[in-house]
Amino acid sequence: MLSSVDSQPSSNPGPTSTPARVIWLAVALGMTVFFVGLWLEKRWDRLEVLQQFDVLFDMDPNLRLAGISRGVEAFRLVHPNFGNYFRIPIQVVVRGGSAAGLWRGQESEIARQLALLVTPGVAGLSVAVMLLVLSRLGLSLWQSLLVASLGAVSFSQLIGASVPEHFPLGGLCLGLGFLQAAREINRGGIPHWPVWCLVGVLAAGTTITQAIPILILCFATALSNGLTRLEGLKRVILVGVAIGLLTYGSAFLLNRVFGEQLQSPQGPADATRQAEPRERSGYRGLLEHHWTWVQRFLRQDADAGTLLVRIPEVLTNTLAPRHVREQPLDSGTQRRAMYDFGFTLEGTGSAGAMAGLSVLLVSGILGSRRGTKALRVTTLGAIGILVFNIALHTLWGREFFLYSQHWLVPLLVLLAGNLAFPPPWSRIITMLLAGGVVLVAASNMATIRAMLERLQAV
Repeated sequence: MLSSVDSQPSSNPGPTSTPARVIWLAVALGMTVFFVGLWLEKRWDRLEVLQQFDVLFDMDPNLRLAGISRGVEAFRLVHPNFGNYFRIPIQVVVRGGSAAGLWRGQESEIARQLALLVTPGVAGLSVAVMLLVLSRLGLSLWQSLLVASLGAVSFSQLIGASVPEHFPLGGLCLGLGFLQAAREINRGGIPHWPVWCLVGVLAAGTTITQAIPILILCFATALSNGLTRLEGLKRVILVGVAIGLLTYGSAFLLNRVFGEQLQSPQGPADATRQAEPRERSGYRGLLEHHWTWVQRFLRQDADAGTLLVRIPEVLTNTLAPRHVREQPLDSGTQRRAMYDFGFTLEGTGSAGAMAGLSVLLVSGILGSRRGTKALRVTTLGAIGILVFNIALHTLWGREFFLYSQHWLVPLLVLLAGNLAFPPPWSRIITMLLAGGVVLVAASNMATIRAMLERLQAV
């Protein structure tokens, strides 16, 4: 499939550099997302949503916030370095500032306030990178801004920017992967394997399965730049092995060097889930513990038919759900729970919205063949990433929306293909997209306002 794309002459190669105005616009959009996310995060925090499990779409903000600020999570095979990325610099800043007399008060509270900046910051950076990606794929400045704005106001990004979790960082890693792919496809030549390793280690350290999408993009880039399938596969396998070794090696080293030294005592209001038994120890116990944990989230009713039926609903809810539902929470897993219900998007798809988005995705795939070489190749990579992630979470997980950051960037790339059609269609689609951004933003803000009002009523 990739070879058929590569055989087409690239009469409109993508840009090999990014104009300054695009960079400044990306910064402005990213800062907007940061402040909106921080404002909404403060609202959740005042309502004590961030101190409890599963209120927002099966998310665990209390656990992640503790991991980001103090590193209280044990070494995890699934998210090996997520806490290390932030808790080490945060603890260094907190203790250094306290020693220098820059602030007074409990170090744990200062660390928590700094940790609350992480998710909005990562989300803002992710949207900024997405705008740069779209520009490198050959879209105009206005078109790039529209598609990136659609991502910024999507329900996935609004929730992701305001709830401490690892998913926004996974979305940022995907954006960096698409950016690297676009750069290398536009410039040609052999892929820069160390850069792909670096992006892959960042993604795998956040969530180990997200190394696969990076490898998919790496493989697509290698084929588009002249490597044979066999040679490209060999190189990508070596990159994958290097990513795995570097990810777990660095996680083990960082936990050994900084684990005990930088962890603060656990406060009484921090952990709200009952402690799990720790009777097993060593690497064998670690593997047994994770396997038991994985089995808890395996979907018993998963099959290929479920996958095909759920894809339109999952992608529609990623952008703008029709409404949210409530579901009861299991209070047995909580030490202190203010809410006995949580929000879910399972089974809330709108038939009209799903049909419309499906048409746009198909037309985007077809339109990408008229675009730059970078757009054509990354479209194929986006399809592979979408199929991989949704298939994975058809088998594993309890709430599809929880993982929506893992396919938001590929979804936007596919939709961007609609703008590659020649005039007047591209102008018509651009105007429709501008209206769609406004409607999506209004719908999602209304949904979030309804959620806030429901929580305030408790």
